[in-house]
Amino acid sequence: MSLTSRSPRLPQELYDCNMIIDFSFDEPSTLVACSLVSRTWLPSSRMHIFSYIEITLPVDISAFLAITSSELLDASRIPLLVRDLLVVGWNHYEPELYNVGLDTRLPGLLKKFALVKTLRLHTVRWTFGPSALLPAVADALMALASQVVHLHLHAVEFGTFDNALHFLFTSPRRCSLHLTSWGYSADKAIPWDAAAKQPLCKVVRIGTSVLTLSAYFRLYLTMREASVFHWPMSMPR
Repeated sequence: MSLTSRSPRLPQELYDCNMIIDFSFDEPSTLVACSLVSRTWLPSSRMHIFSYIEITLPVDISAFLAITSSELLDASRIPLLVRDLLVVGWNHYEPELYNVGLDTRLPGLLKKFALVKTLRLHTVRWTFGPSALLPAVADALMALASQVVHLHLHAVEFGTFDNALHFLFTSPRRCSLHLTSWGYSADKAIPWDAAAKQPLCKVVRIGTSVLTLSAYFRLYLTMREASVFHWPMSMPR
């Protein structure tokens, strides 16, 4: 066989890349550099780069949509790499300007995160006012909550008891539930809140619960009310 017909011999490091990249999982600049080395290094690098993302401002939505619609290799599959998602609903000082819950692009983006395992919500409101979610955003978050196994809620206010119940208990198994500040304020349904919800699970098993004292009492009262209006229903550990 002639030398010109042989396949080029690449350095072994290009094939044994996973261990090298895994050590840099928390160094974004290093991961970006690794993704540019060769096509062999791209999948592992990209997996760590996009495993956790934050959506806190409308510009974050613009940036992520720009990436997934770009000419990068398999760019359209990048949302499937996201395992941990943080959504921050609104800013205390300028809720109308920095509220991602009012962005009409967010529902379509959330539907692309089909393999998310952890959902974190901060300062999200289902209620009325300038900080409230768009109906389509609320529905998309409700659907996403039914598929995740780790749920973190901080300063989340559901419009009704029914909304809170469906958000928390449409998944039969939660590996962990973290509640630091949450609740619901309205007894009557929100006018636009007529979307079909996932069926409630009558038994919800939670592996680890991390709650503040006030969040624990709110959850306890919610379960008591659920046992009356949605009997039989329980939450064993």
